[in-house]
Amino acid sequence: MHVRLLATRGAVWLDEAVVHDRNLVTSRGPQDMVPFVRAVLEHFAGSQASRPAEQHARVSSPQRDEPPAAVVKALQWMPRPSIRTALGLGAAAVAALAAVSRRAA
Repeated sequence: MHVRLLATRGAVWLDEAVVHDRNLVTSRGPQDMVPFVRAVLEHFAGSQASRPAEQHARVSSPQRDEPPAAVVKALQWMPRPSIRTALGLGAAAVAALAAVSRRAA
């Protein structure tokens, strides 16, 4: 979630890939990485002066009722958490720590 800051009203959430607010450049999340990086590079290169001034939003964008489809699809392929998984990860962590401590000794 990204925010356009307003001096007197707190914050306004905008559902846009990139939002510029004076010296602040924000995005919604990892799904907007390419346009966000492009905007940050333009910002630090100083080419922002050629862009027209943006109007300040007064009202937040409506919140989504559903999560992004890409997130839902990714979660469907992830294994379900279980006690066996937790114990296996714990055992792997203990083994890794033991190997590191043996090398340090």
